Amino acid sequence: MPDDLKNIICRWLLDRADIPLLVTDADGAVVLSNAGAQSLFGRSTEQFSGLRLETLIADLPDGKRQPSLASHAPTPSYESGRKISARRLDGGEFLARLRASPLEGGLTLALFEDLAEHERIEQALSEQELQYRAIIETAADGFWIVAGDGRILAINDSYVRRSGYSRDELLSMRVSDLEAIESPSDVSAHIEKVLANGSDQFETLHRTKSGEVWPVEIFVSYWANAGGRLFVFARDITARKLTQEALRESEARFRAIFEHAAVGIAQLAPDGRWLRMNDKLCEIVGYPREELQKRTFQSITHPDDLGADLDLARQLLAGEIEHYQMEKRYLRKGGGTVWVNLTATAVRHPDGSADYAIAAVEDISERKRAEAALKDLQLEMEQLTRQQAARQTVTAIAHELNQPLSAVAAYAEAALSLLRAGNPQPEQLRHALEGSAQQAQRAGSVVRELMAFLNKNEIATEPLDLNDLVRRALDQINMDGHDGIAIHLELANGLAPVRANRLQVEKVLVNIIKNGIEAMHDAAAGKRSISLTIRTSVEGSMARAAVCDSGAGIATDTLHRIFDPFFTTKPDGLGMGLAISRTIIESHGGRLWAESVQDAGACFNFTLPFAA
Repeated sequence: MPDDLKNIICRWLLDRADIPLLVTDADGAVVLSNAGAQSLFGRSTEQFSGLRLETLIADLPDGKRQPSLASHAPTPSYESGRKISARRLDGGEFLARLRASPLEGGLTLALFEDLAEHERIEQALSEQELQYRAIIETAADGFWIVAGDGRILAINDSYVRRSGYSRDELLSMRVSDLEAIESPSDVSAHIEKVLANGSDQFETLHRTKSGEVWPVEIFVSYWANAGGRLFVFARDITARKLTQEALRESEARFRAIFEHAAVGIAQLAPDGRWLRMNDKLCEIVGYPREELQKRTFQSITHPDDLGADLDLARQLLAGEIEHYQMEKRYLRKGGGTVWVNLTATAVRHPDGSADYAIAAVEDISERKRAEAALKDLQLEMEQLTRQQAARQTVTAIAHELNQPLSAVAAYAEAALSLLRAGNPQPEQLRHALEGSAQQAQRAGSVVRELMAFLNKNEIATEPLDLNDLVRRALDQINMDGHDGIAIHLELANGLAPVRANRLQVEKVLVNIIKNGIEAMHDAAAGKRSISLTIRTSVEGSMARAAVCDSGAGIATDTLHRIFDPFFTTKPDGLGMGLAISRTIIESHGGRLWAESVQDAGACFNFTLPFAA
């Protein structure tokens, strides 16, 4: 081949080589340079031409010059390559590897490899390896490097701690020594599977040095380029298993409650579709499960109840209320309605939006029928009570009026007899007419008392001094005399005014004071040191008055009846005084009651609200 052609081919090869190349002559002067060398040293072709190679080599750290390439070109040391400190045109130095090979005609081929990039790569790899090692050693999961035959080659601190073995003990063991489920042959077969597939993920059980068996999740990968080793992450899933078991138990309990509850339970979508329901709900509404799941609660709700239900459901889904309860009617399949007590709540997504609603449905049809029957019975009882009350009232009126009217008739008949005889006796005639007038007045009094009791109209009230009302009532009593019975007053000083009707409260006071005096008149003859005490006091927001006698007291079997209309223990009493008194006090917003101790007297108490 002609020399010119050889030079052309050589030049073409030099320019297309990826690594920096120089060709020097026998004197060590550069005769050719490629683009890689020009870039590495920062010189052009012209700047390289004739340049001795030793000018490209910087001083060694010990100050010695690098030997010339020409003097060492044939030696094997250059061919094997060595590190040098090279110098760029700008004076910058860098570490390079120089390889030299002799060519024909005394030429030498010099190859330069920039080691700076290699060092950066090696440094990065070293730092990355440290990072990976730190991650592996500080990871919560266990980590192994395992040989193809199952020997443990490396292990991290996490697995050492969890297993209870020392690192040295683990490094002398095989995977099958720690496995609590798979036999050694099973482990070997599993390793073969990983070698074939490249990776696997599974759960198993490991055994600690103390014998504890713990659940572990294994992530294993096989890297053929890493010496055919297996890289294994072992995650302790004890907490997860406990959580899963607790969840399974909770779900089982919920399922048992859901399916066997005495009330209907259902899950509903936000649009009202039935998603899931128990047998009891299907029994209540009469629909099979499959049919009900094709419907909405709106479609089986009674039209009269739908509006209120929809409004509450809207508030529930919007988060305005946490739950709601209502009584409503469902339309049963095949006709008819069923009354239920509905309680609904919402289960929400993390963002607060409603996922679904849970409804508890209690069949209250029997209760509703019982309530309707009870209402009918109450109406019937009220009617009977009114009729009975009317009969009792008529009977009482007839009884109370019969005696005075009979007496009027008798006195009138006597007066007429005297007049017919033509010889009237003035005294007898006067007595007959006076008796007739008195009995007619008594009959009128009976009618007025009954009308006062029956007509419970609103009364006019004003602020009054309760102590003054007591004194005014005593003035009326004193006019009739009280037969030497000592009356003691124990009136509270500075008692605030009460709101009352003067005449009606005075009437109550007069009535119960007279009752006390009459009770002491009926006491045993030897007990004449009897007295009546009237006291006033404050009781919360009310004023209290008490009239206590030292008579024989009220019999236990009659104490609860003394305020009943027409009930009396007096031979000539109407039995209306205490009934009317209680009506008056209650119409004022107060209370009237009696207390009694056998043979120690009785106390009648009433309260009235303060005016302020």
